[in-house]
Amino acid sequence: MERRRSKFAVGLIGVLGLAGMTACNDTEPLPFAQFESSDQEALCHGHVLCGTFPDQATCLASIQVAPHYYDTLSQDIDSGKVVYDGGKARECFDKVNALSSCNRLGFPVIKSDPICTTIFSGTVAVGGACLFPEECLGGACQQSDASCASSTQCCPGTCIAVPPPVASGSPCPPPPANCASGICVLAPDGTATCRTPVGLGLFCGLEVPCAGGLYCDPATGSCKAPVGVGEACNPALDSEDCDVPDSCDTTTSVCTPPLPVGAACDPSTGGCMSYASCDATTDSCVERPQVGASCDPSGAGPACLGGSCDATSATCTLEPTAGACS
Repeated sequence: MERRRSKFAVGLIGVLGLAGMTACNDTEPLPFAQFESSDQEALCHGHVLCGTFPDQATCLASIQVAPHYYDTLSQDIDSGKVVYDGGKARECFDKVNALSSCNRLGFPVIKSDPICTTIFSGTVAVGGACLFPEECLGGACQQSDASCASSTQCCPGTCIAVPPPVASGSPCPPPPANCASGICVLAPDGTATCRTPVGLGLFCGLEVPCAGGLYCDPATGSCKAPVGVGEACNPALDSEDCDVPDSCDTTTSVCTPPLPVGAACDPSTGGCMSYASCDATTDSCVERPQVGASCDPSGAGPACLGGSCDATSATCTLEPTAGACS
């Protein structure tokens, strides 16, 4: 469910929240043995389109799914705890990899596509033990210990019932419940209400959000599509009227791409590609250290592009992974 601030600029790019997606023209079901690589390749396809990583290879070397995830799912599928639909996985991955630009429209659609959200079907009933949501009949696994870090360890939990979706106009429910519209608008007073988004050219405002990939133009009070590099924009809209990953230049009021590696930059404002940072010594955009590269454990230097900076070796390191959760 998208949670949005109640303001005119309500367009928000979706991030691939699914366990990933790969481009194949094949119509055969995707074997689960190929799911991990397909997952990561398609996830990186989206990251590269949106400028999070410079290329596919760098992304693949940098991302990491929670340890034990794939091994545990494989074990669950073999035991019948989880039912895997390889046909849906193939179709979902093909949709993601068919996208040719980070246009704010594709990723929210894919994220909510029924084909993508029903690749796995759990069989564990409410009250049963679980490790991942995919194992549960209702698709929700509540951790027994809220402090357990699922990004680095196995976190046991219990399958819980997911309440029915809440109608538009009602207060946004706490997770795992959702708004029927998929949109939760946060008002200035802190109240959150389920709202139904509207499409291109339709009236929008504080109580009427635009659909994914669009923004609300305060000058016309209607939903519009973001514009490209060099086109006029409104700095007051926080770059919502520019295509991702461009931003609205506050001086020229035109959509401007982020600064590439090697370009001159201002350390106080940044503006570099997300895989780079503005070096205060050279006043230029430099690549953030990749996995295996040297880094500064004190945090004074640029953050690792993947993993974290190991205090002992002073290198960017991914978390170790090992087998299925028992």
